[in-house]
Amino acid sequence: MLLLDARHGIKANDREFMELLDRSNTQFQIVLTKCDLVHRIDLAKRHKLVSMQTEKSRNCIPRVLMVSARERSGLNELRKDILHTCTLGQKYLANHKKLETIALTEYLEQLKIYQDTARAKKRRQ
Repeated sequence: MLLLDARHGIKANDREFMELLDRSNTQFQIVLTKCDLVHRIDLAKRHKLVSMQTEKSRNCIPRVLMVSARERSGLNELRKDILHTCTLGQKYLANHKKLETIALTEYLEQLKIYQDTARAKKRRQ
């Protein structure tokens, strides 16, 4: 992920870093930050301009994300893209399902113990 301030777009040092990533054959994705500080029309223009500039890069993931920490917009998309870009998405979901299954199994075991205890109490009375 290459974080760029939406107020400025791609600067010269960002281009140099993108070229370095291309030379090292490292995949990256652009994230425009502080989008709440830019007027919507200007933000749309900046997004289009950044998208066009990144088309030249062979290792840049073509989807440019936009986030605002203050307004909490775009953060879920960013999290999802990070998981999928790092190929952790499927591992996370598989692990989550596994934990849900374990929790359900433990719950059912505890419920059975409780029910057995309740039946035993009734028999004693």
